[in-house]
Amino acid sequence: MPDEREYELKFSIAPDAVPALTSHPTFALGRSAPTSATLVSTYFDTPDQTLRRHGLTLRIRDKNGAKVETVKQTSASTLDRGEWEFETDDIVPSLERLQETPLGALKHEVDLKDRIAPVFTVTVERTTKMLRWGESDIEVAIDRGEVEADGRHIPISEIELELKQGRPTDLFDLASHLVHDVALTLSLVSKSERGFRLLDRTWGHPVKAARPVLDADMTQVAAVQTLLEACLHDLLLNLAAFAPGGDIEAVHRGRVALRRLRAAMTLFESRTEDAKREPLRLELKWLSDLLGVARDCDVFQSEIFDPAAEDPAILGARDLADHMRQKQRNAHAALAEGLRSPRWRRLLSDLIAWIADGAWITHHAAADPSAPEETLADFARQRLRSRWRSLVRKGRGLGELPPHERHLIRIRAKKLRYALEFFEEVTGVGKGSKSYKGLQRGLEELQASLGLLHDHDAKHDLLHAECLGWDPANAAGPRIMFAAGVLSGAAPDTDMVLKKATAAFKIIRDSDPFRSDLTPR
Repeated sequence: MPDEREYELKFSIAPDAVPALTSHPTFALGRSAPTSATLVSTYFDTPDQTLRRHGLTLRIRDKNGAKVETVKQTSASTLDRGEWEFETDDIVPSLERLQETPLGALKHEVDLKDRIAPVFTVTVERTTKMLRWGESDIEVAIDRGEVEADGRHIPISEIELELKQGRPTDLFDLASHLVHDVALTLSLVSKSERGFRLLDRTWGHPVKAARPVLDADMTQVAAVQTLLEACLHDLLLNLAAFAPGGDIEAVHRGRVALRRLRAAMTLFESRTEDAKREPLRLELKWLSDLLGVARDCDVFQSEIFDPAAEDPAILGARDLADHMRQKQRNAHAALAEGLRSPRWRRLLSDLIAWIADGAWITHHAAADPSAPEETLADFARQRLRSRWRSLVRKGRGLGELPPHERHLIRIRAKKLRYALEFFEEVTGVGKGSKSYKGLQRGLEELQASLGLLHDHDAKHDLLHAECLGWDPANAAGPRIMFAAGVLSGAAPDTDMVLKKATAAFKIIRDSDPFRSDLTPR
């Protein structure tokens, strides 16, 4: 059974925006009229989700009575997946016919055949049309329907662009063309993942950072794509869970995902340099600022202003909490507006095209075709060593540094911690190393300690700015200013915090994480 690679892009679309898509001039480029069909896809797995844990999905799709059994496997790129399929008359999978697929490697699983059962269904009305774009044939599919798992449902309204023949570049160019005119938002969350998250009751909830596994034999291009797509996937999942006034954890997790994405771009900057990299970085900074303001408001409101409002000893604390809650609402509204904007949709389209098919990929391949590529492990050790040494050098005399320099040390520590997480499982870098784990622990403790001091400084600056801008005609002003002064003066024990930060820095300095001969001089 041949392995046919699948190049596909998915975009969510509001139902009321579908007419704008179907009336778009691009659709006149089709060689035939659109066709419609009802697709009912039943997904199978074991009760403990054996297939999902191995990066596989298994389904039987009924299209107007014709059934197709399909196995899909994730790869370094979510846009390029292994797919194996054949026609069937059965309503249950035939595992014997799938032995030539990656599913056949699971023979060691006890009673796999007997434990596989339906887990959820996806039912959509699909309208398809084949377009000729550039030198390629690209199928456009509009899906409207729902996912059903264990009695729970979520709607589906999306389009898929699948490259049937031709060049991936044409696929991304068509996507960019459509996104410019129609409200399409990139989605890296497959229907199968939505089904499993609905089944697990995690759909619509914030998610922690994924730990993409990098292999020491992986090319640097594949490593970059794996990391960036994993971070972008986490970002989109968390932003989908965001709603103004809702779970503030979605903002926090989304911000972490974006920071990891930007950190990965910086980590591989020498390998990903091209004309589009810097504009994308600046656009991501725009989103980072929106998330940062919203997150700061969330933290201060939940950890400072709301608790203070319950303290009758602080005159004006409730008035201050109410005032700052409106600031929080405004920050959430600004973030929501940004996520609805054409600017965000175009950024996503440009970003995924750059990750999957950017000029940096061909630049990297053409650098010196005759020279053997530096292994991922060697690259990781060199980059991590450089960052570690820089942090140790700039962090000397930590306890005497001014606040803004301590903050820069905290940012360096955070970026190094993300980089360590990225390469943790790469053999020859950090896998199983006590010094590697010690460095991670030191970075976490340093970041936490310096974070306390930075949060106090940020709180002081925020309250000072609010007081300066307060309308003197407002009768609540004096009470609010009094409360702001009380809360602004509530500082942590700086000496104790710096003592903890200095101890953490010593762990970092003495960790010797990448062989003893790499200790900084």
